[in-house]
Amino acid sequence: EFQLRDCEQVSMSSVAPGLMDTIVCTVIGVMILTAVDLTLGSSASHQAQQRLMRCLSQTAALLSTHPPDRKKTMTSLMADLDKLRDVIPYAKSEPTLAVISFTSGGPHSWRLMT
Repeated sequence: EFQLRDCEQVSMSSVAPGLMDTIVCTVIGVMILTAVDLTLGSSASHQAQQRLMRCLSQTAALLSTHPPDRKKTMTSLMADLDKLRDVIPYAKSEPTLAVISFTSGGPHSWRLMT
């Protein structure tokens, strides 16, 4: 039950427990949603990689089929290419771990790749 404080009421002691419960429940809810998303959600780069591999296998299947059977395979391939095109911007903007790249200047000259 959500109640606002009356205008004349100057004490927060009657409102604070309910307000604190609401804040705590909101924080716990966000933590649960984040944990579920991190656990069950797949990354955009992984989805793009899977779609690319599927497109490559469908292209190989398209080249090995007889001309009358190619229309169905071609339609499926075009649909997968459209989905791949939609996922690529998300995969590109996805944060990645920093990778240390050693340049040709020796072991002490390195830079972080992002």
